[in-house]
Amino acid sequence: MDNQDLWRIIAPVIAVGTFGLAAYFTQKRILVFLIGAIVILFLGLALGTFPTEAVWQSLNNALPILVLIAALQVFAIRMAELGIIDFALNKLATLRASSIVMQIAVLALTYIFSLFINNLA
Repeated sequence: MDNQDLWRIIAPVIAVGTFGLAAYFTQKRILVFLIGAIVILFLGLALGTFPTEAVWQSLNNALPILVLIAALQVFAIRMAELGIIDFALNKLATLRASSIVMQIAVLALTYIFSLFINNLA
């Protein structure tokens, strides 16, 4: 069995295991996915599946996206700690409006909060 065959067996096991752990440890899912990605990266490098230069180039290209995700996570945590989302939803729940207006308001709030909350993790 060569390294490519071994990789074809190990990579899906790690991926499924990572998702399983993330489903179990819901409060630490970002850390679980980060550890899973690091394990896949280092195993890919050790088995020769990923050329080292290609890994660094990919990380360099993905850096703006990774920074954006980290920044969105900071906003999401602060908004949850300050209770901004709960406050907005409680105010919306006390409104006396037609169902159409309420649906539009919920859609607008969802859109506004999704600008600041990372839905990728």
